[in-house]
Amino acid sequence: MKAEELLKEVRGQNLTQKIENLRSSLKRIALASGILTLINFFYTERIIKFVGKSVTTAPLVFYSPGEAFISYLKVAFLSSLFMISPLIFYYLWQGISPFFVQESKTYTIPVVVSAVVLFLTGCTLCYFFVLPFGIQFLISYGTSQIDPYLSIESYVSFVFWLTFAFGMVFELPLVMLLLGRIGVVQAHHLTWGRKYAILIIAITSAVLTPTPDIFNMSLMMAPLLVLYEISVILVKLFGKK
Repeated sequence: MKAEELLKEVRGQNLTQKIENLRSSLKRIALASGILTLINFFYTERIIKFVGKSVTTAPLVFYSPGEAFISYLKVAFLSSLFMISPLIFYYLWQGISPFFVQESKTYTIPVVVSAVVLFLTGCTLCYFFVLPFGIQFLISYGTSQIDPYLSIESYVSFVFWLTFAFGMVFELPLVMLLLGRIGVVQAHHLTWGRKYAILIIAITSAVLTPTPDIFNMSLMMAPLLVLYEISVILVKLFGKK
């Protein structure tokens, strides 16, 4: 067998193994989420009470026979994702890191810890600052003829997905650093594209924040601008030359 054919065979085996590792990681995430969803279902009422009490005083209602049950399932599932977020980041790193990082085990702890800290920071900012102001602003349009009753399904989806979105966008420095380590992006690219990045961040903040006022928009835009500048510094210091 020629050397080229042998090399291709080895690479093919490595690729197959990497795909299998990724599939195994996704299965573990699904299994852990499924088990925790079943457990959380019995505590869903407490979770809804906590979320509703912390964010808004408007009463929650449902408009169809199955809406409350579906909302309970959704709360149980989404809360399980937040609770096992460290495990999710760990298994995702185990699954995708072999595709672009050699000796990926060396970086497991710093990457996973950084991912969890950034995610929880974004979620905390959204839950305690953006959501209360945003929802209060939106329900303030209620009048004596229009009472601000919130559908439980819409409310649950709005709160959880917006919080999740904030958490994910806060992963920007880590994603940029990893891309910089493999040479996909470089510091001068980020510096040159800063004006476009500001525009994209402004649009993203306007879309994700629940109200159109500049105050709530700035609650997301300002941290993202800071995170972008941190990304530039990290790529400049640790990126591939």
